[in-house]
Amino acid sequence: MKLKLDAHSRDQLSSLRHQWTEQSNKENKDVEEIKKLDQELLESSLGHKTLLMKYIVSLVWQLNCCWMDILRALGWRCFQHPREMGERCTNGATQEGWREEQTVGTDRVGRSEYREVNTPQHHNVAGVSAHERTLTERQILLDQLNEMTEIAAEMEKQPSMKSFTDVLNYDIKENNWNIPGLWHGTPPMASVNTGYSEAVADFKNNLLETVKKDKTDDVSQIPEFLKWIESLWKAVKYENFIFSFRNTLVAHAYDNLCKEFNQWEWEFKKDLLSWQEAARRCVKPAVEEYISRHLGTNIVDKVLAGRHSAEYSSRNFFQYNSQKELLQKEDFQSFVKFICNYEIYVKDLIFQDILQEMSENKTWFELKKKNLKVIVNKIKDATEKASKGRDGVLLPDNKESITELIKNMRTFLTKDILISEEAEKSTLFQIQSTCHPFKESLVKSLSEMDEQLQEEFSKSKDIAETVNKLPTKPQDELFDRVFGCGQQCPFCKVPCEAGGKDHEHVASVHRPQGLGRYRYEDTQKLVVTMCTTNVHSELPFNCADTNGKWHPFKEYRTIYPDWLIPPDYTREASDYWKYVLVKFNERFAQEFNAKPADVPEAWRKITKDQALKGLKDAFNIKD
Repeated sequence: MKLKLDAHSRDQLSSLRHQWTEQSNKENKDVEEIKKLDQELLESSLGHKTLLMKYIVSLVWQLNCCWMDILRALGWRCFQHPREMGERCTNGATQEGWREEQTVGTDRVGRSEYREVNTPQHHNVAGVSAHERTLTERQILLDQLNEMTEIAAEMEKQPSMKSFTDVLNYDIKENNWNIPGLWHGTPPMASVNTGYSEAVADFKNNLLETVKKDKTDDVSQIPEFLKWIESLWKAVKYENFIFSFRNTLVAHAYDNLCKEFNQWEWEFKKDLLSWQEAARRCVKPAVEEYISRHLGTNIVDKVLAGRHSAEYSSRNFFQYNSQKELLQKEDFQSFVKFICNYEIYVKDLIFQDILQEMSENKTWFELKKKNLKVIVNKIKDATEKASKGRDGVLLPDNKESITELIKNMRTFLTKDILISEEAEKSTLFQIQSTCHPFKESLVKSLSEMDEQLQEEFSKSKDIAETVNKLPTKPQDELFDRVFGCGQQCPFCKVPCEAGGKDHEHVASVHRPQGLGRYRYEDTQKLVVTMCTTNVHSELPFNCADTNGKWHPFKEYRTIYPDWLIPPDYTREASDYWKYVLVKFNERFAQEFNAKPADVPEAWRKITKDQALKGLKDAFNIKD
């Protein structure tokens, strides 16, 4: 399709082109673009539509005009994507601020009646006096738009919007364009209608004048504008130029209905929540108490069956494994803690083993989840049984039956959880429903509680704090299993390995007495001799238990009758502690406020492997 330019149009374009040329020469730009467009326009007296628009837009752009004002010439304050504009614009105006739908026919919603609304659209009308003949229709349309705008503004809480022109810049006289048909008659024999070109030229002039007047908006890219123009032209050409408002009266009635429904829904939900909340307040604490009560023993079982199973199998193996770990780490402060604060050392070691076991493979979460599943299933089974009388028939659906239901549940669950009478009374006081809805609500709340607690378990990270709060503390149970009686040798501080209460205290391997803080009185050097050697010698000792008086070693049982210290017949068995004293001699002396021991040269030759072998021999551990 081509557009014929009249003399006025060509003069206008020529003037704009001249301005562009002068500006381009000054700024030394776009000269080639001007030549190219000139050549294309000169090739034909009828400029191609797209080329013409491109030329116009190029001029507008280079003259620093705002092309968005072109839209304002039609009364368009804003616009969307080009494709949407082609489908939604009409009579020089477009909607802004709400979504619209075409309304056809009449209907009723409750008691509110609404009427059909004429939808603004593109019309084919005769070119002669078309503007005047459609003025009445445009006025009727504007009145309807004003009415709907007022209602919509009330719904959208926009009190400043009183009329349609508050939303869009629309002038009923100025912002409407009627372009006559291009042909006189039927193509291909029909002649071109010159009125078409004149109307287009007039429209173009209006666009350019508007662009030059208002420069407040940002100018978009020329390719985007051309694409938008093409889409707009296609919409006009194919009469795809219809849009309509949603019937605001229907929307207003629907909005009121939604408000009422939401209120009804909330009232109903409040009743349910008061049932779910009462049930949860009654059941949830009991469920959490059940899980805590069983979690301690579950943890012990898990540790005994896990990676630490061997070392917790007996006191003997625990002692061996603890000292083997000390030897491998060779951390001095750990040795001091083991020797001087053995009970604390063992408890800390056990606690770390528990945390390690619980942190791997989501073990902590799985244990809690397992207990939760068990108790929830028990409660559901108890609820089902409790909802029936002795004859197996469902309890009557009245409020009084709820008391019997809860009483029956307490009976069925007496071995697993405890529902206090106070919680029961509080629950009954709040419940306003009858038995059957309450039972359904209780079962539903159990499922919701199950999901809620599982989510809490999955997010729980502070295992140590929870373990310390358990009624059955797994660290204490494991400690009693491997610690023994807790007594230590009065000379070298080695712990007793026997269990129970009434027994003689014994130890597999004793240590150099310097590790028990003993030193020679005259030199203040740490003692290197072993308990197992001294108790069969003529040497004396003194301490707080002898009131500072000297006492023969071989008569130690008069002071410590519960201790049995046999002679050490295997020299290698004590290599472990000899190696330790040699390695940390200086640091032990500093720690005990003494002087380093005079260790025999033979001790200095003991290797780490020999020390480990001596430890295995002492506890009878086979490779």
